[in-house]
Amino acid sequence: MESKSSRKIFFIKRKKEYLKYLNSKEWKEKRDTVLKLRGRSCERCKANLKGKIADIHHKTYKNIFNEKLDDLEILCRKCHKKEHNKKTKKKKLRKTKQPKTKQPKTKQELNLKEKNKILLKKRKRKLILQKNKDKKEKEKLISELRKRNIQSINNVRISYCTLNQLRKIKL
Repeated sequence: MESKSSRKIFFIKRKKEYLKYLNSKEWKEKRDTVLKLRGRSCERCKANLKGKIADIHHKTYKNIFNEKLDDLEILCRKCHKKEHNKKTKKKKLRKTKQPKTKQPKTKQELNLKEKNKILLKKRKRKLILQKNKDKKEKEKLISELRKRNIQSINNVRISYCTLNQLRKIKL
């Protein structure tokens, strides 16, 4: 069997030439000689192809345009499609493979995953509550400082000061 890279390089560089070749007299003669020598039956499933379309499959593209008769194979449409689908499926699988994420296998791992989610939610709630407390404390400190007629600290308005700065002033 031919290497994957040789088939790939061939199709990238010479696809138009190959399509012209398939419509040429030279190819038609070669095709007819293969059919006469081997008969009109599929070489894979042994189906009789009399009155049906017989596909001539290239086993390899190394000797393309100068194929030996051994490089060619008579196939029915079904087997020919299967052969080409094998190649395209392999290509698709290679392209679409994505890294596997670890899925928890046991109940303990599932429980750990759920516990971690719950812990994250609790932490978020605590952060939100703390932010709300800080906001209220800041508002309270600002109102107290305004009562004492303090509008700025080091030429910075009180409302733009951080909570820590406000705490220092109060002390």
